[in-house]
Amino acid sequence: MSTCVAVGGSSNHTAPIAVLLMNLVENQTWFDHIIVFHDGISKRDQALMQKIAPVEFIRYRFPGKKSNFNEIVKYSFREMVFAKYECFRLLERFDRVVWSDYDVVYLQDVPEIADNNPRGYKTLIYRPNTPTCLVRDQFRRESWQELEKLFDLDKLSIATGFFALSRELPEWETYYDDCIAFTEKYGNIFVLPEQGVLDMVVQKHNFEPEAIPWTYAAHPVTDVHLLPEAKVLHTYSREKFWSGVENSDWNSRYRKWLDMGGTPYGVFSCREFLRKVNCSLAFRFNAMKKKFRKK
Repeated sequence: MSTCVAVGGSSNHTAPIAVLLMNLVENQTWFDHIIVFHDGISKRDQALMQKIAPVEFIRYRFPGKKSNFNEIVKYSFREMVFAKYECFRLLERFDRVVWSDYDVVYLQDVPEIADNNPRGYKTLIYRPNTPTCLVRDQFRRESWQELEKLFDLDKLSIATGFFALSRELPEWETYYDDCIAFTEKYGNIFVLPEQGVLDMVVQKHNFEPEAIPWTYAAHPVTDVHLLPEAKVLHTYSREKFWSGVENSDWNSRYRKWLDMGGTPYGVFSCREFLRKVNCSLAFRFNAMKKKFRKK
């Protein structure tokens, strides 16, 4: 059976993506194809990554209408976050598809993630009594009253950092279009965009994904109790392996990437720099509007 691992990220995160590729090649045996969705990784860095592993690069842009997106989608997450939807389309090409965020370190081989998937969709599910753990937390508070008429907002939410799909998923062919439609319709109320959309989609299909244990996404600082059995480390908080969380394996691979001549983390293209300036201005402008409204 063909198995694809999909990764996605913006061009200023080229180095962490390259580090993940090294990690996958070194100790993972369960895939035969790698796809990297991106918004502008340079041709030079793409060529260097091809020396690490054969990679298919796909330039990503959200294919739907973006006129309804709020500032959180436009400036905090950007449309790259919606590349995760492409995994449903990849089932047209591959028997199994696994999405992996790139702020992870695989400690051991995890073939069971792709191999054992009878429901066709397994994913991380938020743990109870943790921040943003409920479906309602994925949306702005003022939208809850209307959303409660359509969805169960008190269910635990999907966490999209690590998930696996296979063609056993009922009606998988329709999930991609549903994701695009919900994103277009509710783009102005998102807090955590793609998670809220996938929560909506599985509820529309009356489907319960299988939960992946958090030993496959243990945070090296806050999930200390999981570390003895952890198979994958995941810096899902603001601090990452490249910005405050120490990990010798990650650091070693990052040095290898730099020795290859790869772009260091944090080097921005002109386009990325302008985006960050626009983001800062937009948030300041919105803060001023709220201040004047209160007056």
